[in-house]
Amino acid sequence: MAYRLLALILLIVAKPALAQSVDCDPILQIPVRTEVTINALEDDVILQDETITIENRGNGTCDLEARFIGNDRSPLPFRIGTSLYNVSLSPDSAAFQFERRADGVYRLRLGASTRTRLILRIDPQVVPSRQAGETSESIIFELVDLGIDEVLEVRNILVVEAIPSLVKASVALSANQSGLDTLLLDFAELETGDRQRFYLQTRANSPITITMTSTNGGQLKNLSGPGEAAIDYALSVDGTAVDLRQPYTMFQPFIEPAGEVYRGEVVIGSTASAAAGQYRDEILVRVETD
Repeated sequence: MAYRLLALILLIVAKPALAQSVDCDPILQIPVRTEVTINALEDDVILQDETITIENRGNGTCDLEARFIGNDRSPLPFRIGTSLYNVSLSPDSAAFQFERRADGVYRLRLGASTRTRLILRIDPQVVPSRQAGETSESIIFELVDLGIDEVLEVRNILVVEAIPSLVKASVALSANQSGLDTLLLDFAELETGDRQRFYLQTRANSPITITMTSTNGGQLKNLSGPGEAAIDYALSVDGTAVDLRQPYTMFQPFIEPAGEVYRGEVVIGSTASAAAGQYRDEILVRVETD
């Protein structure tokens, strides 16, 4: 009996599947924190511009909407403490379509394989408080694909309002006069009981400490005479006697940045036994925030 050998060869051919077309595939880079610094004494605001980057990695056009809303999903402007803030977004070039639709709402169109940068700015609208401190609040950023009406990304951005402690101080001969860093009280010919007033002007947005230090411990020393030659004088601030035998300190709680004016008065003591000469003392006034 003859046998026949039957060989079967099975060929399996696999054909790679075509990649699925992705028309719009945006990739988002966005800051998680930004800060606004407010100089309470000069009404000066330092804004920290941030960058939002959106890249379309798809092979089609992206029609997108960028939305900013408050953390409680309220429309803009949003609040940080008692302050009111708005958000602005602007392109860093005109290479793509960009349109502002409403407060905090922007539309943009990105072509295939394109990347764009947007400049984010947080602008204070109303800042009623000038007291030093730091307050923060989060806002929500949403990126929406208008082609499929779907929210693609939801991110939180922490916005920090920073008001640093600041103080300004000056001295003047009149309460309404612009102050100086240095003031000379010239008594000319000294007589017992001579007096002169001066005004210490301060502006601060946090509690302050005022320290007065006399070079000669509250005495006028004769510049040309022996070291012990001196004339006593009395100093008062707002009617309160100041003992300058050691540094004298006053504490002032928080005051509005409009400022405070302290009235100082110097009264010359007895000059009956004083030798002829020029007498002088220096009072250093330090005003510091706590």
